[in-house]
Amino acid sequence: MASAAVALACLLAACDRPAAAPPPAAPVHAAERDHLHRPAYFRERLAELAARPELQGHPLRLHRFAYFYADGTVLLWLQSPDDPAALLRYTYADGYPASGMRWEVVAAGHEASPTVLEPDLLDLDALPLEGLPVAAAAADAQLRRMRAEAGADAASQDALATGPDSLYYVIGQADGGPGWRADINPIPMRCERTWRFHFAPDGALREVEAMPDLARPADCDAAR
Repeated sequence: MASAAVALACLLAACDRPAAAPPPAAPVHAAERDHLHRPAYFRERLAELAARPELQGHPLRLHRFAYFYADGTVLLWLQSPDDPAALLRYTYADGYPASGMRWEVVAAGHEASPTVLEPDLLDLDALPLEGLPVAAAAADAQLRRMRAEAGADAASQDALATGPDSLYYVIGQADGGPGWRADINPIPMRCERTWRFHFAPDGALREVEAMPDLARPADCDAAR
């Protein structure tokens, strides 16, 4: 999908490695096929990743965040099998200029010691992908409840109009500890609201967090 490719390109240009806060998710749009409800699809993609020549036969460990998009895109960071103090950023996306989904890799930072990375590492095989569709379904149900509660609040109704475009898994203690997250309307336009959904590793909904209004235009004065 062209819109996802553009959003991902912008995202990758903004960061070479996971920061203290996750990079912004792609703008919300209606996906042609929602892979967030198909963990088998992403298991296949991760199996393809593990089979790459530079990774095959090595223990693979994720660092900080792993992003999964409704259109099938994946964004994650791995500890380098050749240098445990280094990170590699892998993306599975529609390539440019050639078309077609595939894995690509770039170097994404280096620490003085691998001990700096250790608290935020997770074995690739331990990623709880079975929680992904549970979280996606929980997000859809919560959004339906929020739409009903919003009533005539047009700004909230606009922001809640579609489901999450992506879910990401948080490793270590970043952003409240291990679990899935979904950012709803992550790039506010006009006066829409923004929320972050927090899920347990198994996908159970933990919390709905109303995000600060820092990105909303100054003339947005509608009451919460």
